[in-house]
Amino acid sequence: MKQILTTLWWTVKKMMFGFVAFYAFNFVASIVNIRLASNYVSYFLIGALGVPGLLFVYLFNVLFLP
Repeated sequence: MKQILTTLWWTVKKMMFGFVAFYAFNFVASIVNIRLASNYVSYFLIGALGVPGLLFVYLFNVLFLP
């Protein structure tokens, strides 16, 4: 049970960090009219992978979304 709670807490912390990093990036990038899609997968990827996750989400948005 403790391992499940630890894993859940790690996931929540990473998603919170991703959420903050996501909105900070959107705030700064709005100057040059760049926006990222907002969803839980993006938050988790950015939180779990850090800067490479942010770049991955950005490139995915540029290449595959209109």
